[in-house]
Amino acid sequence: MLLEAHAELLNSLIAQHDLSAVAEIIKRATYTRVELSSAGEDTYTTLGNSRFGGDPDVPKDCPWLDKIEGMVFIFQVCFSDLPWSASLGLPESGMLYVFSDEDAESASTFYFPGSPDELIRHRMPAPEPDYIFSEMKCFRLKASLGIDLPYYSGPEYREIEDAGFAEQYEMLESLAPEFNQVVCQLVGRCSESNGDLREKAAEDGGGVTRDWRSLWTIFSSHGSGLVISDFHVLHGMIKDQDLQSRDFTNV
Repeated sequence: MLLEAHAELLNSLIAQHDLSAVAEIIKRATYTRVELSSAGEDTYTTLGNSRFGGDPDVPKDCPWLDKIEGMVFIFQVCFSDLPWSASLGLPESGMLYVFSDEDAESASTFYFPGSPDELIRHRMPAPEPDYIFSEMKCFRLKASLGIDLPYYSGPEYREIEDAGFAEQYEMLESLAPEFNQVVCQLVGRCSESNGDLREKAAEDGGGVTRDWRSLWTIFSSHGSGLVISDFHVLHGMIKDQDLQSRDFTNV
């Protein structure tokens, strides 16, 4: 999904850089993303703020506490902090939580539709020393908007390259995210260097490729203290119909 202001900007840049011949290739793989970056150390003075690392604020009488046993808390997002949520198909209120297993090979996503006064702080066990999550920092998250373009080495980029427009396309690089600053994001692109992420999601989670979209992405970063293998990225995919019905059980 591309917000109207971003669509207008993209059209302007396509015209400016003489990319009209590959405009449809670019547009079909360009998305508005919500960038989440550090807003400074979290001192836990507020319940229900957007946070990376540390301890989560979970619902009182939380129904999924047993499911996160042995897992690591990655981040939580307060949707009411995001003025663009409805325009991007996200909930307008409530909390989204993402936890990972200790090997960063799978993740669990939970959604709570209530308000911050229905939350309590949940202490997570300390991660194992000298392990993937042992250096993770805890900080407040701030949100901003960005544009996700077709990924370099991804299938759409190869189409652009094969059409002879790689040099002009590189002029759009200014729109690319600064991954050293952005630690995670909501929504955004559905492809990477290994291909269309929706294909893998449909294979594992059912349905067809077009049913799926990106819900969240977590980036390895020295700044966040989370470095997964060779700077790997974690992706959470969700079916459109599940997002519309606020069902986060099959992410």
